[in-house]
Amino acid sequence: MDAHFFEIQSSSISKNNNNFTLSTIESSHFIKSLRGNIGDIIWLLDGKGIAYKSKVLNFKLSIVTGKILSIHKNFGENNYSINLVISLIKGNRMNLIFEKATEYGVRAIFPIIMDRTIRKKINLKRSKKIVASAAKQTGRSFFPIVNELQNFPDWLKNHAADLNIACHMSSKNSIKKIITKKEKSVNIIIGPEGDFSENELLLIEKNNIKKVNLGNRRLRAESAAMTAIANINQIFEYQ
Repeated sequence: MDAHFFEIQSSSISKNNNNFTLSTIESSHFIKSLRGNIGDIIWLLDGKGIAYKSKVLNFKLSIVTGKILSIHKNFGENNYSINLVISLIKGNRMNLIFEKATEYGVRAIFPIIMDRTIRKKINLKRSKKIVASAAKQTGRSFFPIVNELQNFPDWLKNHAADLNIACHMSSKNSIKKIITKKEKSVNIIIGPEGDFSENELLLIEKNNIKKVNLGNRRLRAESAAMTAIANINQIFEYQ
């Protein structure tokens, strides 16, 4: 059986970390969808940064139980933090952002309402499920934090001291000119479909947030987010 990942709650692991019990949903996925067998090696992810390499020992009452073989901290994680600060966008494209940002290794996602944001609500419960599913698919032990919806000025009050970059075509700076490998954390700010307002651009300038250009083509919000994350991953990992 190829490597497969399952979500596990800390309460479903014995105190001595020797045994585990999968939830009904995860057990069903292992038994029915993957056609798993007793003796298979699987990986359990607690969503907080720990992965457990485990062996399935029983299917009693259609609930999978087994033994933990080894514990791995920060399994599938980077040694730096990329956080995505993004205006809500319409339709299923927001779901795509949660999925792909998780796959690309972001640590936290901040859904934001800006002056030109059209969508005003988000289903946090569904968003967190998308994140958990994507984390399991890609084998991440930490599930990115999906924060409560807030407006841009309020977010900035709490993060003005962070390393923040805003993606905007007016800039002549590339990400490579602003971000270096010595940095350990960065917040990427992506505006709404109608672009940042004049007030927001002034706020960005007032707070000394560096603007970066992602190329000579106008990108949709989800494309801009993934391009920025991928570029910063490259800088942090290989430069």
